[in-house]
Amino acid sequence: MAIAVRSSERPDDASEPVKIAAFVTDPESESAIEDALGRMGAPKFRVKRGGVRAAIEHFSNHGSTPVIIVDVSEVDMALSHIDELANVCEPDVQVIVLGKENNVGLFRDLMRMGVTDYLVKPAPYEHLYRAVRLALGEEDPSRPQTQRLGKVVAVNGARGGAGATTLLANVGWILANKQSRRVVLVDLDLQNGSLHLALDFPANHGLREALENAHRLDPLFLERTMLQHGPRLFALAAEEPLEEDIVYSPDAVRDLTQILQKQFHYVFIDVPRGAPGALEIVRRADIRILVAEPSIASVRDIVRRLEAISGESNGRRNYIALNHPRQDSKGELTVEQFEEGIGHKVDFVIPYGKSMAAESLNFGEPLASRKCAASAAFASIAGELIGDRPHTVSMLQRLLRNKRAG
Repeated sequence: MAIAVRSSERPDDASEPVKIAAFVTDPESESAIEDALGRMGAPKFRVKRGGVRAAIEHFSNHGSTPVIIVDVSEVDMALSHIDELANVCEPDVQVIVLGKENNVGLFRDLMRMGVTDYLVKPAPYEHLYRAVRLALGEEDPSRPQTQRLGKVVAVNGARGGAGATTLLANVGWILANKQSRRVVLVDLDLQNGSLHLALDFPANHGLREALENAHRLDPLFLERTMLQHGPRLFALAAEEPLEEDIVYSPDAVRDLTQILQKQFHYVFIDVPRGAPGALEIVRRADIRILVAEPSIASVRDIVRRLEAISGESNGRRNYIALNHPRQDSKGELTVEQFEEGIGHKVDFVIPYGKSMAAESLNFGEPLASRKCAASAAFASIAGELIGDRPHTVSMLQRLLRNKRAG
């Protein structure tokens, strides 16, 4: 059931974007916030009734504003609701929470979650004034603003055709369409990449311009450059002429991802083996997914990559995904043989999808949108990334192991 929402808005130029959105539960708070924001000359703002649940519903379907004021006084699990709100907003949004409890423990928990401030209702003007100025970055510059950043996920195939792009496209699609995360996919193979084919995007030259002219990078430029696949899934992909030399610095990729991290929960980078500074790009990522097929050549290449990108430190994680791009072959290694060869467990097994994978690429429809064993494997990877399930090998993967061992 939709939440009934009453709205009032500062009468500014309709073309001016809303900078502050408030969601409150009572008329007193509504009047107080409208009065305070008007008195302080705040940028364009909007005040709505409905509290945190209305905010979650609203931002599940609309882009978020730079500053959100949200009332949690009528919900029992404030932290859970704030976490849900964070999952439907851009990572760099500043959130001010209103509540009825003068609770130090709640305050500390909210601060750890990245909330700008917690105010007890009725919030005095001076407290609200300072919180809004702090959220806008206009007060106390010596105090660093708490800023949530999206995760950078580097997907790297051990060999050409291992299925890195397929994994990236499908896991990204699931996170955006099933888990309500804002996701951007970046294909660094600017001449032969297939990401735009997998999701039926029209390739453009924006990514090349961004990487070759890093000094021009800014959110507005990228917003005009990104391709959109639904309300929460975006991409940067190109199809540049084969006869041209394309050169960019790994630092340009770093600058690009730093901007994207402020706008998206997940920044997926498809890192081809021949990309400039490929290993350095993978090293910098928060999550590294190495995709391989069950062959001796892939064992060699995975071992070399694991040695080159270093171990798991500073919160970074390495995952191995074993993909079966062809039907069962007697020459393929079993999962156990592959694990023994690389000295690392296989985290995910992606079963052969018969003709469905080819149809998916040919028609630009994500394999994850269909019911099949491969889409279940992609859903398992997405679940692992958001911590939605224990990191264990599924029953399907165990059955595949037994089958191949036999």
